[in-house]
Amino acid sequence: MNSCPKKFISLFLLFLSATTYLYPQSFSLYPQFLKVGPNPCAIATADLNGDGIPDIVTTDRGEMRNPREEKPANDELSILLSQGILNYVKLHPSLKTDFAPYAIAIANMDSLKWQDIIVVNFLAKKNQDIQIFHNLKEENLFTVTPIKIPDDNLKYTKLTDGDEQPLFTIPGLTSLEITDLNKDGLNDVITTGWSSDIVAILLGNSKESLILHQIISTPGGPRSIAIHDFDNDKLTDIVVTMFNSGELLFLKCNEEYKFYEYSRILTRGAQPNRLSLADFNADGKIDIAITHKKVNNPLEVLYGDTNPFSFRLSDSFYFNTTNPEVNIEIMDLLISDFNNDNLPDIAVVDRKGQQLIVMINKGVVLPKKEIILPTSFIIEKYPIQSGKPIAIASADLNQDNFTDLIISTQITNEVVFFINNKKK
Repeated sequence: MNSCPKKFISLFLLFLSATTYLYPQSFSLYPQFLKVGPNPCAIATADLNGDGIPDIVTTDRGEMRNPREEKPANDELSILLSQGILNYVKLHPSLKTDFAPYAIAIANMDSLKWQDIIVVNFLAKKNQDIQIFHNLKEENLFTVTPIKIPDDNLKYTKLTDGDEQPLFTIPGLTSLEITDLNKDGLNDVITTGWSSDIVAILLGNSKESLILHQIISTPGGPRSIAIHDFDNDKLTDIVVTMFNSGELLFLKCNEEYKFYEYSRILTRGAQPNRLSLADFNADGKIDIAITHKKVNNPLEVLYGDTNPFSFRLSDSFYFNTTNPEVNIEIMDLLISDFNNDNLPDIAVVDRKGQQLIVMINKGVVLPKKEIILPTSFIIEKYPIQSGKPIAIASADLNQDNFTDLIISTQITNEVVFFINNKKK
């Protein structure tokens, strides 16, 4: 008597699993792979040379070794300058950083109108925790301003070797956000120091450098950050993934542009790594997407509700595969509107499964404003057979007003393009 319901359920699940393939794929792999430096662990895009076409910068971290070695990691950025649509050449020589450049942003940090490059270095043996590469476009070169975060009062809080020596250096910067916190017209920097459990705030100044404003103790392994005014007081707040404690940390800003710990939320997965913000269910409240570094842990979406800093509803996506021997290891996360329907979509790169995973947002019908409902996604998967994908960025590479994807890979040390198939 139970066979009919079981058969129906099985058929329904089979149909559900097949719906991914009922929709045309959103992207196609472009047959051009661009060489960059070793282990390009982060990507940023912007028009650096003023031709209206996005250029590409990767942080080439290399293999990280004992910090007491003369060269404990690689120390360069690769810049791919556009020569026309989908035509790039690598700038030589590469820009030299301190060791293990870990995260990157592109923004205007000086009085010139061209976009500059900001990088944080994880194993900063040369005391260049942060570097601003000022873009002197007319001379076709970059000049660098190094910034050291004072470490007199910082403690090393992570792993040691057999001789009780630190395996990393302090502060061990892993992420950064650029914004004008104090509304003075100058861009400021927010960064996480994973090795020393801190978040650091540095304010821009008229001398085109950065001045340390605040160091906040944040036990739990701060890894990545995002910024938003969560309580609508016209001040920028911060949310941080706490890699070691498995939490989200919220830092609230006061009227002196100083931050203090407001609350923490446990994540559903272990080792929360990347995060990004968007209103996925179109209810006017900001939501949070989180990826976890631990293998086979989910991508999690937290939905904002009417109370500030509150996320009572969440959804998890495990990207289960039919092959149990293939593991999922999400390395990076990107949010953008891929099909121009005014709904934010998600893309992640899976290192172990060697694939790009795209989540097309199909939206939700809200019966009442006060009811919070999760949105629905169509999952698309794209194999990446050349190298192991570790970082992702977006740009309109072919100037058709649709967002394309740029992915960097380990082992092969390449940048690959996925071109948006949508048409105007």
